[in-house]
Amino acid sequence: MREDNVGIIRHIDDLGRIVIPKDIRRMLHINVGDPVEISAGRDGMLMKRYRPLPDLKSVCNMLLTAFGRGCSSVCVITDTEHVIASKGITVSSERPLAPALAEYIRAGKSYINRGDNAFDLFGGSSFPVASISSVIEDGRSYGAVILLQYNEVADWAYDRSKMLADTLSQILQDGE
Repeated sequence: MREDNVGIIRHIDDLGRIVIPKDIRRMLHINVGDPVEISAGRDGMLMKRYRPLPDLKSVCNMLLTAFGRGCSSVCVITDTEHVIASKGITVSSERPLAPALAEYIRAGKSYINRGDNAFDLFGGSSFPVASISSVIEDGRSYGAVILLQYNEVADWAYDRSKMLADTLSQILQDGE
């Protein structure tokens, strides 16, 4: 990008399309097929990667409150890069997820730790992941419900975290 604050100049084609340069897409973690949010103001347009789960933070907190009733498992809800809400632990929503975990979530995969200890929330070994249940809408992963391995995790807690992920997927699908 140019350093004189002009940015990169692109021309709009006859269908109203512009190409977002690869360097900018990479910097903003925008992949082919990702939704982007475009808004107009008096002085121009703002385009940013659409991240629906952070907009549902209050819903995520309510779901985790319900999850926590009668369950001592530590649980977090994430988008593909950061923690949105947590139960049983306090973590910064500014701290990025470990790259391997973020990639796994973006791929929409599920995971249950059966002794292989493949993931940590932020990297290192302070927040070992017990399970990952992806939040998927229209074939795309928007985040995950993650149980952390601080004590024995009951089988029903895995089922409950999967139910939370399915509930968030349905909320995204319904557009509520």
